Amino acid sequence: MNKGQLVNLIEQDLIDLEPSSLSYEYTEDSFLVSELFQALKKRWKPALGVASTVFAGIFLGTILQVPLYESETLILLDKKQQSASILPEDGIAGQLYDSDDLSTEIEILRSYSLVSSAIDAQPEVFKDLTMKEVRNNLLIKQSGDADVLIVSYVNDDPQKSQAILEVLGSTYVEYSLNRQRSQAANGVEFIAEQLPQAQEELEEVTQKVRDFRQNYGMVNPDAYAIKLSEQKQSLEQLAKDTKTDLNAKQQEYEQVRNQLNKVQQDPEQAFAYAVLSEDEVYQDLANNLSQIETEYAQKSAKFNRNHPILLDLRDRQESMQKLLEKRARENIGDAVEDMDVNQASPVREEQGIRQTLTNQLIQLETALVGVRARIKGVERAQTEVLKNFRQLPKLQQNFGELQRQLKVKSQTVNFLLEKQQELEISKAQENAPWQIIEPPLLPDAPISPNKTKGTLLALVAGGISGILTAMLLQRLDRRVKQVEEIRRITELPMLGAVPKVSAPTITSASDSQLTSSYGYSAFTESLRSVAMNLRYLVNKTGRIKTISITSANAGEGKSTVTYNLGLVLADLGLKVLIVDADLRKPKIHKLSQQLNEQGLSTAIAMEYSWLELIQPGAVENVHILTAGPKTPNPVALLNSPKMKEMIAEWQEVYDYILIDTPPASLMADAQTIASQVDSLIFVSGIDRANRGGIHRALEQLRGTDCHIGGFVANFIGKGHNYYSYSYYDYYQSYDKDDSDDGGTKKENRLLRPFLRR
Repeated sequence: MNKGQLVNLIEQDLIDLEPSSLSYEYTEDSFLVSELFQALKKRWKPALGVASTVFAGIFLGTILQVPLYESETLILLDKKQQSASILPEDGIAGQLYDSDDLSTEIEILRSYSLVSSAIDAQPEVFKDLTMKEVRNNLLIKQSGDADVLIVSYVNDDPQKSQAILEVLGSTYVEYSLNRQRSQAANGVEFIAEQLPQAQEELEEVTQKVRDFRQNYGMVNPDAYAIKLSEQKQSLEQLAKDTKTDLNAKQQEYEQVRNQLNKVQQDPEQAFAYAVLSEDEVYQDLANNLSQIETEYAQKSAKFNRNHPILLDLRDRQESMQKLLEKRARENIGDAVEDMDVNQASPVREEQGIRQTLTNQLIQLETALVGVRARIKGVERAQTEVLKNFRQLPKLQQNFGELQRQLKVKSQTVNFLLEKQQELEISKAQENAPWQIIEPPLLPDAPISPNKTKGTLLALVAGGISGILTAMLLQRLDRRVKQVEEIRRITELPMLGAVPKVSAPTITSASDSQLTSSYGYSAFTESLRSVAMNLRYLVNKTGRIKTISITSANAGEGKSTVTYNLGLVLADLGLKVLIVDADLRKPKIHKLSQQLNEQGLSTAIAMEYSWLELIQPGAVENVHILTAGPKTPNPVALLNSPKMKEMIAEWQEVYDYILIDTPPASLMADAQTIASQVDSLIFVSGIDRANRGGIHRALEQLRGTDCHIGGFVANFIGKGHNYYSYSYYDYYQSYDKDDSDDGGTKKENRLLRPFLRR
């Protein structure tokens, strides 16, 4: 199998693959772990220093602490006996006061007054201690949900801790007894004050219940709700029947209107004619007018138009016409303007039919008015019922609140009456509600320092502080450190990840060697991956041939990537031209070990053909056009018509043209070339490119509206845990395992570098 057949096989097999399948899916968790690993690897010295300092500080602080001893006593709080004089035992009030929360009692025990009473009782026990020190070393907490308080005191002298707790315990018991004695007397006085007011409030609530039932005419809102529901259903049925009747009347009404229209009578005018036909005065005037018109017709045959008799008849006719119109306006108003008042006269032949239809129409209209009136009455009734329905929840709520108040007030009055009798007996009680159920013991071991716990805390704190220090120093470094970071900044697809190697050279093989062995290296494999991904790049014009390669800053390896990528493409049987367009600091001639006396600048500035200046590369199918002599104005040369003409000629000759350009954030050369080529590849070096430089470079490049195909991550170290090394090691070991197999396996090995993803 020769190299051309290998390339065809690779292209045939990759044609069904999506471009996304050639990229590596890198999760956020793996990015954070890798970033942490990198930070610790690079910043281990300051991280170790901070971690050691924190550990030493916490550890020494632990072992150098003065030993402290804690004595403890238990106090039972008999809350039922304590509150028997004034607090209820059951009911709503009992639920309110019968709480397991002892926070109030705890604050009382820690109060300045009780601590001061203990100090005054035995000052020799509290010698050399201030009030603040005693309260700070006194700890009181509740034992679970029980009515038991755990009182403890901490001091560097165990005997003193025990003695202080004994004095405090005696003070607490005495305080509870004194308070119990006074509570009974206070309870009697309290009930004497509260009972009249409670009875008055009970009477007020009772009166409100009576007023509610009188005002709304209901004993119980729930029964009233059932009645309203029945009314609502009855009205809904009545409304449905009335609307059915209305629809029938409207249909009959429309039929009569249509009959009137057939006899050429407007229904609206028919009403007016019907009104005038029923008016006797109007009919007399109409008859007189008809007689005058008849007489005028007879006389006009005998006399001249200007004869006095005809003139008199015309005056009478006009006078009668005015009287007729006046009478019509009095009956039908402004409707007289749209009708011929003479049609109301009974002399018309069609008047009988029209009159009959008009009478029917009037009757139907009257019936419709009646039905609509019934509908409005039903709707008003429904509105009233709905209004009552809407008020009902509030009435029920108010009535329920009154019932609740009545119950509470009744319970309160009954409780006060019962307690009034009990308090007379409780005055004689002298049992203290607070009792010491476990006296303070003499502590035999200190509670601090806990050396084991302190050592563990020092280790954890030191480790966390060291990690945070490394991460902080890593974040303060503005250089990019992860491939995912480049992906997020550029928002471009990744075309490949090139590892950091000591000798960035391509491992190539001749056609004869392909049948027996094949040279692998992580660097070579990563560039082959970039070459494969280039075959899926397309822009608006279709297939991409001319590609400019740039970076944000100098030293990110763009020239090395350009040169070696050209060798990889040529190794796939493609014809490649490598052009060094970095006219300021050219490097392609150094990588290819060729002279740079003439090159791109010579071809543009002088009358030289680029065919005379290209040089053969290290492998077949590669031609190199070096930068040539330096020029004072590289941008002008790169933006010249000659440069555009050469690019067009290169596209006719070569499969790929790779153009190395200066850094995009520093010079305008990259922008000039980017607008002339099919696509651009952005190279970012790990630990060399900085975030600001990448942002600036991409902003300037995107301003030229050029096509940016993606980015290549360069200088990937083994510590980044990226896929290049793991895949390379896997295939290298797999190749060794199959070294003794037949020819079929050898041919499969040739495909693995291209199909491994």
